[in-house]
Amino acid sequence: MSERDYPPLVPQDGRLSTEQYQGQGWQNKHLFYGHPPGERPYVELIGESGEHDLLLDILRFWIEQKGMTVDLRMRRVALAEAQDYVERSRADPKWRGAFVTGALRTAIKPYVSLVARDVDQLPFVDAIFRFELGWPAGVITAAGGFWKSMDVLFKDQQFPIWFAGIQIVGSGPDAFAVAGVLIERKIDNLWFYTDDLEEGRELARRLGLGEERVLPLNALGPLPNAAQTPFGAQIGTPHFLINTTRMGMEGERDVPVELDLYPEQTLVYDLVYEPRETALLRQARKRGLQAVNGLQLLVEQVGQAFWLFVLDNPPRKQDADLMARLG
Repeated sequence: MSERDYPPLVPQDGRLSTEQYQGQGWQNKHLFYGHPPGERPYVELIGESGEHDLLLDILRFWIEQKGMTVDLRMRRVALAEAQDYVERSRADPKWRGAFVTGALRTAIKPYVSLVARDVDQLPFVDAIFRFELGWPAGVITAAGGFWKSMDVLFKDQQFPIWFAGIQIVGSGPDAFAVAGVLIERKIDNLWFYTDDLEEGRELARRLGLGEERVLPLNALGPLPNAAQTPFGAQIGTPHFLINTTRMGMEGERDVPVELDLYPEQTLVYDLVYEPRETALLRQARKRGLQAVNGLQLLVEQVGQAFWLFVLDNPPRKQDADLMARLG
């Protein structure tokens, strides 16, 4: 199998229909029940390291709640093994899909069909799944997961996101996922802060933004009025600061920002979820700002993938129990 032997796929309203699974033999969701050990369909977490195992914990909780017999596995897959992994998975009828982590997200992309309206603009995939006739297909679940997590956040709290100056720390895959879903919803006053300016400029070009939107990390601070939307400047220059990097994780440096300089109408969203409260979030809460970690995004990301893996919706009525288990 060579790169992109499979056709691109276009989602229907952002989600694939059951009819699009015709021919693969798994279109009946009840086939995910009643399997004895050794005959169960399975989902994997793959990458070069064992990070993000919480993805499987969330998936396991929902599978247990549904009474499904689906096995969950972790597998180390090197970048050079991406093509072989896709070929072997396609040949195994019990394989239902995988969460893809780290640099493997980019390495595996050429060997799967892409679920996107503009496949040329998709730089990576973070979930792959069995599609029609066994074709492996790939999608970015982090983008939809981020927006769904915003829905949960804004259900109880109001924030003028459409008029805010949005500062994204980082220029990697997670920065693309966040920025892409915001731009898709016509929220485009985005500014990127990164140590890798060339990567940042490439990201801006991919998103259709000017390179002037990319600044060095040490320039991170409140946006000047000239960088605000006209209405945003009138309502107190709201800011939305999003960390999409590993900064704040154990063994990593903290995000270099002084939140005392920011206006009161500032929302801080740290995609890091280990630890649950980073130095950035502690600083935000001390200042009295809205502060959110990446745990809800992770839950919503698994929610996006659940239907693709097992052709059913997750049991979201048990979310309170799930969040209590996650801690």
